[in-house]
Amino acid sequence: MAFFSSFKSYRTGTGPLDRQAVIDWSYAINDSMKKASLSNPFSLYARLVEHLASAQNFDVRPLAELMQPIAEGKVRIALRHDLDSTLPAGLKAARLLEQTGMAGSFYFLHTTRYYGEVSQGVFLRQPGFESLLHDFIKTGCEIGLHIDPLHLYLEHGVDGVEAVREELNWLRQAGADVKGIVAHNSAALYGAENFEIFHGLSLGNRQKFKWKNITVPLHTVNMADLGLQYEGNFPGPPEPDDAYLLSHYVTQCPPDCLRRPDWQSIYFSHNPVFSRPNDISLWLVGRDQWVIAEHRPVRRLYSNITSNEIFTFLDQISPQRRVVIVVHPEYIGDELED
Repeated sequence: MAFFSSFKSYRTGTGPLDRQAVIDWSYAINDSMKKASLSNPFSLYARLVEHLASAQNFDVRPLAELMQPIAEGKVRIALRHDLDSTLPAGLKAARLLEQTGMAGSFYFLHTTRYYGEVSQGVFLRQPGFESLLHDFIKTGCEIGLHIDPLHLYLEHGVDGVEAVREELNWLRQAGADVKGIVAHNSAALYGAENFEIFHGLSLGNRQKFKWKNITVPLHTVNMADLGLQYEGNFPGPPEPDDAYLLSHYVTQCPPDCLRRPDWQSIYFSHNPVFSRPNDISLWLVGRDQWVIAEHRPVRRLYSNITSNEIFTFLDQISPQRRVVIVVHPEYIGDELED
């Protein structure tokens, strides 16, 4: 029988932040991103939406429908929004998509302060977040959970799987129709992906991993048992020729990793933990700074691409391909109106 470290049960309570306090905290994040020269005006996102809406060959769907059959002559596109640290820009994006009649998928990170905080081993949900969650639900966007169970296991000694189960239940009770989740962070941080808690998604079906003398269980819960249809990376086994990169990958995660071509090459093109079934990934990673990763038929990476180059690239994508565009709203919070 595998030995795992002992973890506390997941308990919940009420946090201190009301709606305005959550918004104020989000604006502080926006300010820090602007000072770091990483954020863009919201108009950049609006340009992207307008560009997608203006082309008849783009079939924009919720991420839940990414792998469904594609109509002849169409390019399947999913707009994925990982809500790591700020809500107002994300809500503005959801409302713009509603006005445009375009689908978008939004994943709320349960370990960030706008959602809740851990105090003395108890997770305190912010009442202000529930108020804002209802605003997202009203837009009709797809809503999911940005899961971070490994953080709870390793930083707080709390049962991470139990946390994911409870937060899915809470979101649904609040009125969200949650079909899927997206894992937060990458294996480079702790040594495993957050989606590896699920049966069939752990690397080589491994059942545990160790980080700083803490042994964490993996491969422990079925997605269907949590009412889930998909994990948003749709992870498959890594390519055989990428396995040798694992030991290097899990020890290399500099603060600016997302903007470093060497790290991007491993994460997007030669990931030793999982492969992606979509043909192309586009990520906004800084001020007018994108990454394009072509996963098939050949693997190609384009780093430090401008928005104008992104629009040109989109127009050149051949039909019957699947594209995931990933936007973290903290990158589009510049000059945001109250």
